[in-house]
Amino acid sequence: MDERRPKIDEVISTVCGEAAGLSTGIKRRRTLQVERDLRAFIEAEADRYLTDDERTILAAEQEFDPTGAACRALEARCSVPATSSSANGASNRGPGRWPG
Repeated sequence: MDERRPKIDEVISTVCGEAAGLSTGIKRRRTLQVERDLRAFIEAEADRYLTDDERTILAAEQEFDPTGAACRALEARCSVPATSSSANGASNRGPGRWPG
């Protein structure tokens, strides 16, 4: 049986939650802002990197609740190409180009 892969939401919540819990003041505010910005970016850009199957899963999740659907429905590995291309200023890598 295949091992369950974590969703983007789980990874962001764990990393940012732990960082925010260990910080105060401006560092905590910045951590929470980074979390909000990252979630917003993934929601806005996820479709650029999805396979047809992943788009189907995302569309189904959006039917239940469109807010935060990409982070809830997609595996964490999906966030790597999106955030990497943004950080590097790369253009759209095209659909279905998730690393294996």
